[in-house]
Amino acid sequence: MAVGCVIELAARVASRELKNGFAVVRPPGHHAEESTAMGFCFFNSIAITAKYLRDKLNIGKILIVDLDVHHGNGTQQAFYADPSILYVSLHRYDEGNFFPGSGAPNEVGSGPGEGYNINIAWTGGLDPPMGDVEYLTAFRTVIMPAANEFDPEIVLVSAGFDAVEGHDPPLGGYKVTAKCKYWKSVEPYSVPVDCALAESQKREREETETVSAMASLSVDVEQCIPQEGSRAAGEPMEEEPAL
Repeated sequence: MAVGCVIELAARVASRELKNGFAVVRPPGHHAEESTAMGFCFFNSIAITAKYLRDKLNIGKILIVDLDVHHGNGTQQAFYADPSILYVSLHRYDEGNFFPGSGAPNEVGSGPGEGYNINIAWTGGLDPPMGDVEYLTAFRTVIMPAANEFDPEIVLVSAGFDAVEGHDPPLGGYKVTAKCKYWKSVEPYSVPVDCALAESQKREREETETVSAMASLSVDVEQCIPQEGSRAAGEPMEEEPAL
């Protein structure tokens, strides 16, 4: 049902019946690989929808932006050799020690898809945790320039909310807030960069949580880097797909 809802919404946006939309359904399923359910994901709604738009509606170029604090290994696998789909993921990586262990910066795609897979992979744990400053910088210096050059016909967003403040370290630990926007109307309410960083560092020093993600989530999984023609599957419970 979740996959069907996302496909229907995306199709209406692609046909210009709607300008955009947000699917309030089960998460986008970005961990599900071609033949493996993973990370609470059984169907990779975002990947299935992208393939539907490409194959059935002849959408030539699709941008997928993955905001989940975890890397979307399944979505990356589905389009690793596909130049028609630009996949961009912002995630906690920690040198492969944070679930699911994939998403290194040098995973850039293969064959004709080389360069169409972008991993903004933060490492260093939570010292300090990534937050608004880092996310806005990533968007302004990497994502938006690449998106403008790619010039997609439609944008799909894997809107995982576990990078937002309030998630314990094993499940995220980052400090993105609802104020992380571009609009000038909210600038007076934004915290200056130096203050935000100082506050993040202060919170981290006071942090008593010592449980690491590796203690509770195994990353000892064989990472499948696909070639052309791979197929998708499903996803966790903490995120919602958006268009």
